[in-house]
This record gives sequence, structure tokens and C-alpha cells, in this order.
Amino acid sequence: MQKDAEVEKFLKEYEHPMQAEIQILRQIILDLSLNIREGVKWNSMSFQTSEWFATFNKRETTRIEFVLHLGAKVRALMVIRDAADLEVKRVAVTALMTEWIRNV
Repeated sequence: MQKDAEVEKFLKEYEHPMQAEIQILRQIILDLSLNIREGVKWNSMSFQTSEWFATFNKRETTRIEFVLHLGAKVRALMVIRDAADLEVKRVAVTALMTEWIRNV
């Protein structure tokens, strides 16, 4: 999957203490399917297949939050507290996102 230039610019300009973990999560999501595309939607990094399904909450600076939605309706919030939390949840995040995109 080719990374989106607008998302690259967004992440370069965005300061977050968990920048490395954000990049890991970004890659996990992009690797789930060749049908996933990224872009800047709602002023933040977002992901879509036939419609948008996940958006990074850029207002949260003490942890990583992804809003999982179907269309404009919020359905769930995925939270990663730190690098250790990401390592523990990595398999679960992959499974969750795989199931989520089946509904999109």
C-alpha cells in the first residue's frame, strides 16, 4: 500500500509523544487489506474501504485513540496507552480491525 502524501504531511507536522506507536498502528491497519486507503478526513488521519471506518483522535495527546465508525456514526473507541500496551494488544488490534472492515 502506498502511503498518502497528505497523511505523511499531517504526521510530520503533528507532535505526539507516541509518534512511533502511531506509525505502527497506521501500518497494521494498512496491511489488513489492499482495499484500505488512508487520507485526512475530519482534520485527522483516517482510513477507508468503501467508506471511512477509523479516524485518529488528534486531540488526545496522552494516549492513542482511534474512533471506529460506520459512516458518520461512532461505534467504538480503540485506546492504546503506551508502547507496552500496544505490544500486548497488537494481535487483538489486528483481529478487531479485520472484523471491523468486514462491516464496511
